[in-house]
Amino acid sequence: MSRPEGVEQGQTARSTSLEEAARVLPDADSPVPKADDPSVTQGEGETTLADGDATVGEVLRWLLDETDADAGIYLRLTPGGDERLIIEPRGLSDADLSFLVRQARHAIVEGEVEPEVNDPVAQARWMSRAGSKILLLRGTSQSESEDALRFARFVIEWLSAPRGEEAPNLEQQLRKVPGVAWAELSPGDPPSVRVLLDPGVEPGATRMAISRAVGRAGVEVDEVESPAPLDPRVRLVDLNVDVGEGSLVDVLLDWKGQSLRGRGRGRATAAGRSYASAQAVADAMKPLLDVDIEVEGLYRTNAPDDEDVLVVTVRVGPQRYVGAVVA
Repeated sequence: MSRPEGVEQGQTARSTSLEEAARVLPDADSPVPKADDPSVTQGEGETTLADGDATVGEVLRWLLDETDADAGIYLRLTPGGDERLIIEPRGLSDADLSFLVRQARHAIVEGEVEPEVNDPVAQARWMSRAGSKILLLRGTSQSESEDALRFARFVIEWLSAPRGEEAPNLEQQLRKVPGVAWAELSPGDPPSVRVLLDPGVEPGATRMAISRAVGRAGVEVDEVESPAPLDPRVRLVDLNVDVGEGSLVDVLLDWKGQSLRGRGRGRATAAGRSYASAQAVADAMKPLLDVDIEVEGLYRTNAPDDEDVLVVTVRVGPQRYVGAVVA
């Protein structure tokens, strides 16, 4: 089998899990689909390879296991503007589902998630004959997932045909309805199907088309609510710690494009550095507030799963606030 573009000769997957994942690749004698193959669909003036939903879902599930990510999404955007969404694991909450779809749509165009997102996110974005594609994982960092994402991209591009069981027929039918971005069938009595509508579509016409597709199957339809815009949040851009006789911390924050700088001081200990960091952030925030802000206290504690948690008490004018973050 010839070497895929972008993979240098001699490059191998070194981890055991990558070797196991490679088993889903076609055999060496398996041909790459031709234009007249049933797995190949014709776009507007070009040939595009059709991705198998079940197979890409398997790749996503492997990615979640390999990277310990919470959830993942695959998005393919064709030159004509059509979308294909595959999301794992199944059964996500509306909020989690909407977050993944919103951030994947943003990142496939802008190259990164929205600046208001503070959750760790990793992604791989690339172009192919089928259009723009992105794999986006929530709950893991880019550095921790880089190798796994690169291998997953390789697998997706070199799969020659859908493998495994196809998604339920009703899911397939609903995903083809104009205005439906995603659908997931859940067993039950009666069974139900969750659908996510494309932004900007006429919901009335799309809902009528969904009703016709469901027909008299006795399936309940649950529509996923569109996510509300994320509230803007201050973003940490840079933090510098200088330790001598004491701790001196300088921070740079971003608020809607405005740079905010602050400085804090503390003892030359781990607790002193944390306290100085909190002071520096409070100092940087002062231009945004009409009242005084003061760090009253800061301490570490242990969560039930033995994680270090940093707890801080801040007074903003007459109000006292308590926050916590995993250290």
